[in-house]
Amino acid sequence: MTLEIYSKRKPHPFLGLYSKRISFNRLPNELKLLCFSFLDIEALLRLLRTAYAPRCLIFSHGPFPKKVDQISLVADFSNEVTLSVAWRGKRVPIKLKTHQEKDTIEVNHHLFDGSPSRLWRLTRSIEHVDLLLIPLWTKPVFPHLDSIVRSGTPQLERVLKVAKKEARFFPGLKTINNVQVESTLDVVKTIFDTFRPAIHNSLQVEVLRGDDAEISAYCSTLFEKRSCFFWGSASKYYWVFMSTPGSGTIFIEDLQWFLFKGLVNKVLEEGIGDSPALIAHHIDTAQHTDPEKHRHTHLRSLRKLFEEAGAESVWLSPAERGEIRARLVAAYKNSSETRRIKYFPKTFYFVKTFGKKQQTFLLNVSEKNAPFHVQFVALSLH
Repeated sequence: MTLEIYSKRKPHPFLGLYSKRISFNRLPNELKLLCFSFLDIEALLRLLRTAYAPRCLIFSHGPFPKKVDQISLVADFSNEVTLSVAWRGKRVPIKLKTHQEKDTIEVNHHLFDGSPSRLWRLTRSIEHVDLLLIPLWTKPVFPHLDSIVRSGTPQLERVLKVAKKEARFFPGLKTINNVQVESTLDVVKTIFDTFRPAIHNSLQVEVLRGDDAEISAYCSTLFEKRSCFFWGSASKYYWVFMSTPGSGTIFIEDLQWFLFKGLVNKVLEEGIGDSPALIAHHIDTAQHTDPEKHRHTHLRSLRKLFEEAGAESVWLSPAERGEIRARLVAAYKNSSETRRIKYFPKTFYFVKTFGKKQQTFLLNVSEKNAPFHVQFVALSLH
């Protein structure tokens, strides 16, 4: 593999440029990686097939950008584990295949010598992901297919155990907005015993097999290690994390509807403790045949939560509304969430007393013709 370098120091008689070809292998690794940074993902994947030197560098440092939209890790029952990375409308699947105790990695329909360690190293360049998804291969359609569908779990466990042993579970990953894990208790334990990235918004865990008491005890231990709102039932557990640790204002990014509704219900039942304020958002950008009906259905379900929790709907004077607005502006000034401050044409006010503390709740709703955006605010006023 060669590179052609142009310089203006010695003009070429025809091109006006002096050109010289040098071997790519003679460049130091720092310059090789700098060259790679100017290539798109398709070009980097094609380089895997060219020569040993670029292939080793790409497998060691990863071909992906620092920020991606989604990572999924899925095992099926054909001795394959597929790691998919998606960003900006692109999706790149990487398959780890095992045949006769030999591992290979398939990238872009080409096979390379592989191992679980090499699979993890390919993600080394990724530092932030919006959604990390580790689902079951598929949902069992009939009860008797349950054991067949879950036969992919041992392969996933092997890959994760290598990550745990070598401390290489997404080695470069620093922050994740949302995590969804659906697997057996052994897999869940292996993941979170190795887990290092900070989770900013939410964690959803569904344990598919195991003793309910053991599942509950383990998930409660996870809960105790983190500052978050936590709720669950049977084998499903949900966490919504505080974006700002400690006693500051809690900002929570865009949540799925069921997580947003679960958070509202949890806060209405227990309050927000010593935190001065909590601000959470749900934005629905999906297309609906009847958007107005969808909007009213969601608002009715939220108002029902307030009624069942004993939160009283109140009318506030302009001065009281101005005071709340000033408090919200002050809270946003101390955060990176200033883009969230906006005018909502419709606001509902509620109050509820927790012990000697009264808390005020706001539901801010977007205008009718816009995507359904609802903001839930909880304030400790006394």
